[in-house]
Amino acid sequence: MGTTRHRTLSLSGGLSLWTQTSVLALALLAAGSPARAEGEIFDPPAAQLPLTCIGPWAPFLCQSDPVFEFALEQEYWGHLGNGQFDGLGGWIWKTKSYLVVVNGMSDRVRARFESFIAFGYVGQYVQGAIFDPFNLVNMLDAIFMSNASQLHDPNSPNALSLHNYLEAYLAFAVSDTATGHANIDDLYEITEVYGPIAGSEGEVVGAMAQMLLVDDSQVAIGLATLDDCQTVACQRNSSVAPYKEVGMQIAIAEGYARLGDYASMEAAFDKARAYAVAHNHPYPELIDLQEAQLTGPGGVIEQWQTTTETLGDIKLPLPPSAGANACQPCHAAGFQTINHYD
Repeated sequence: MGTTRHRTLSLSGGLSLWTQTSVLALALLAAGSPARAEGEIFDPPAAQLPLTCIGPWAPFLCQSDPVFEFALEQEYWGHLGNGQFDGLGGWIWKTKSYLVVVNGMSDRVRARFESFIAFGYVGQYVQGAIFDPFNLVNMLDAIFMSNASQLHDPNSPNALSLHNYLEAYLAFAVSDTATGHANIDDLYEITEVYGPIAGSEGEVVGAMAQMLLVDDSQVAIGLATLDDCQTVACQRNSSVAPYKEVGMQIAIAEGYARLGDYASMEAAFDKARAYAVAHNHPYPELIDLQEAQLTGPGGVIEQWQTTTETLGDIKLPLPPSAGANACQPCHAAGFQTINHYD
């Protein structure tokens, strides 16, 4: 397996004044200017499709545009980090329409956007009821796009992680236990192959998948893997997930709740709050909200104790970290600092 290459955007002759201005503006956004404080909300403007990519002649005229693509990615992180799921839905359709008509796009860049679209569909899925047939379409679309992303760039650890997580979720949802565990093994292997930095998502989402299962022994294995977020893979923040440790501590708290260890659950929530305060998380109230959803009257813990409802091998109801506010604990104020486009 190879490694993902990161290329820097170069300004060449022939760019319009608008394009050059856009590049400079995006460079400032990407670099994070001195005025941009830790935790400052990132809410970039919507990226506008190039005129050559609109209308009946678009399949012949539309060419891969690195300036537009970088702006498109920044818009994506803005929607995700701010919980703007209506805007994210519009972003998905805009991006899919671009991928249909664009010429000259490398497989690596195409795979990157397919992975974003897949995760965007997951964000849409967790907004609704998991048994709603109209909502299930979001999960099926997510799986389809993650498969496309993995095929276009089989050496991207993030694309591989999303692909295998969704495949595991689908397998467990239909009680195909052996396939689900095979996908979890593949997730752990991603971290082994790419290391705890580049491959961090594999081990982390593998453990989180285990903690969704009915089998308490799998929950315990997932918790042991995350090790109270003392591992490099768990702690590894990035510019697009600057508060990953907050989201991980919430997931760890939910794992302890599954096993009835409420003292450790509270300790994990306290760690999430402490990290959020220390690093100026823009939406710290989400931690209290998710704790209340878990522990309050009629909350998830009470439902776990009083119902045997499952989705195949997956225990229901899903915990708050897999619910409507799933994205913001990790991705709030996230923005891209590396230009991945040619």
